[in-house]
Amino acid sequence: GEGPEAALDIDWLNMTIPFGAMILCLLVSLRFSLNLEGRLFIATVRAGLQVTLLGFILKPVFTLQNAGLVAALSALALIIAAREASTRCSFYFPYMWTCVLIGVSVPALTLAAVSTAFVIQVPTYWYAPQYFIPLLGMLIGNVLTAISLGLECALKNWAQAGPAGTALQWRLSLGASRWEASLPVIREALSVGLTPTLNNMTVIGLVSVPGMMTGQILGGSPPVVAAKYQVMIIYMIGGTASLGLVLTLLLSFSYLFDPQTHAIRPDWLVKRDRSAAAADRDLCGVLFRCVRSTFLYICCCCCRSDRRNTTTAVTGYGP
Repeated sequence: GEGPEAALDIDWLNMTIPFGAMILCLLVSLRFSLNLEGRLFIATVRAGLQVTLLGFILKPVFTLQNAGLVAALSALALIIAAREASTRCSFYFPYMWTCVLIGVSVPALTLAAVSTAFVIQVPTYWYAPQYFIPLLGMLIGNVLTAISLGLECALKNWAQAGPAGTALQWRLSLGASRWEASLPVIREALSVGLTPTLNNMTVIGLVSVPGMMTGQILGGSPPVVAAKYQVMIIYMIGGTASLGLVLTLLLSFSYLFDPQTHAIRPDWLVKRDRSAAAADRDLCGVLFRCVRSTFLYICCCCCRSDRRNTTTAVTGYGP
C-alpha cells in the first residue's frame, strides 16, 4: 500500500489565523490589567520572525550538506542559549556565562552526535543537518530550562537570599569544607532544575502527543517510527539536562568558593542590576558578529553552489 502523505503546505495568508490566536492573549492581558501587552507583542513578532528565518536558513544548509554551516549554526545556538540561561538568573558572577556555555555545549553536542551516529545511524555523515540540527536544538532548549532554574536556586542560596543560605554559613562556621557546606544547596538546585524534565517524562504520550512525534507524523512518518524517535529524544533530553546542570553547578561552585578559606567570594556574586547591563552589551556584540558571519558564510556557499551549477549546465563539465 501507499505510505503516509507528506505534510500539506500552509499558505502565508492562512498564517494570519494562528496569529489571531495571540490576540486572545492580548485581550486577556487588557481585561485583567496584566500590563503584558508590550511583552506579548514583542514575543509574538520575535517568535514568528525567528522561526521563519530559521526555515529559510535551514533550506540551503540541508541542500549543501556543509560541515562548516552545521558548525556555525550549532555554535550560534549554543551562544544564544548560554546567554539566555545566564541572564535569567537574578544573581551574576564574572565567569557565569562561561560556566553556562560549557554546561550547555558539552552534553548537548555529545548526545546529539551519539544520537545521529549510533542510534539513528545516519548513512551519510553523523552531522547530517536534517538530523543533527533539530536534535541539537531540542536538547539545547531543554537543558537551557534546567540550568536556568537550577542555577537560580543555587545562586540565591549561596548569596544567602534563599532558605538554605543561613544554613550554609552555619555549616561553614562549624568547620565544614566548601563542598560539605554547599552539597545541600547543590542537591536542592538539581532537584529544582530537573523537576520539569521529570514531569514531562511522566505524562508524555498520555496527556499530550510530544512535539517531535507530532512533527514526524505530520511529515508523513509512520506512527511507530515517530514513537521511536520521540523515545530516543526524551531519554537524551533527560541525560542532557542532568549532565548540563551538574557541570554548570560544579563550575559555578569552583569559581565562587575560595579553595583556601572555603568561603564564598563576596565580591563576585552580585545582583543582576549591577552587572547585567555591561554583560548584555558585550554579549550582544558577540551575537551580532556571530549572526553576521553565519549569514555571510551561507551567502558565499549558496553563491558558490549556484556558480558551480551554472558552469556545469553551460559547459557540461564540473568545476
